[in-house]
This record gives sequence, C-alpha cells and structure tokens, in this order.
Amino acid sequence: MSNSGGVQFFSFLVVLAVLIFILTKYLQKKNEAAAELTRTELLLPEVTLEEQTNSLNRGIIVMVGRGWRVINQTPTTAQLTKDKKPNFLVAIILLFLFIVPFILYVLLFRGTENCYLEVNKKGRIIHHYSS
Repeated sequence: MSNSGGVQFFSFLVVLAVLIFILTKYLQKKNEAAAELTRTELLLPEVTLEEQTNSLNRGIIVMVGRGWRVINQTPTTAQLTKDKKPNFLVAIILLFLFIVPFILYVLLFRGTENCYLEVNKKGRIIHHYSS
C-alpha cells in the first residue's frame, strides 16, 4: 500500500518536471523571437514624422474600434482611456456562491484603464497599459 503512494509521488514529480521543461522551452522560443524582432527592427530605416503620424493614426483607429477614447494626442504619441467593466466570470462565481458580494461587485466595480501609444523612429507602435 505504501509503495503505491511512492509511485504516485514519483509520477507526480515526473509530470511536474516535464511541464517545467515544456514551459522553459516555450519561454526560450518566445525570447528568441523577441530578440529576432529587435534585430530586424534595427535594420529598418527611420521614417519621417508624417509616416510616424500616419502609423499612430492607424493604431488609434484600431484602439477606438475596441472601445478606447482619445484623451490627448501629439504627432508621435496618444493617450487613450477606457472604462473597466466587471469581469463576467467573477460575477457568475460570486452569484452562485454569495448573493450580497455579487450585488456589491456589479454595482461598485468602477475604474478606468489607460493606454499610452508611442511611435518610435522606425514607425513601430509601442503600447503602454496602466489601470
């Protein structure tokens, strides 16, 4: 009987080691892809201010389509905001578990999310998010 527990623990350790190995390989590939993008970007020529502004405007159009509002804009930067809404999954879990916290969560959950768009000299848009 105790041997079965040892086998289960060993199996658990093997599965855990495999998962850690897979996660490590995934993160390594992701970092390599990001480094390759950076190297590729270094080879790109710098764009004019007009091209930077056009790129930023395209990015703003995408963000506005996702529910964001423009607060401030310069030729190479833009500040956007969006009202946060209650998380649907959290609301459902609270509804099934506790009625009063559900009501408070839905009624009192308010907030805004901010996004700062910046166009670099290569014409690439960089997003910075904050709550």
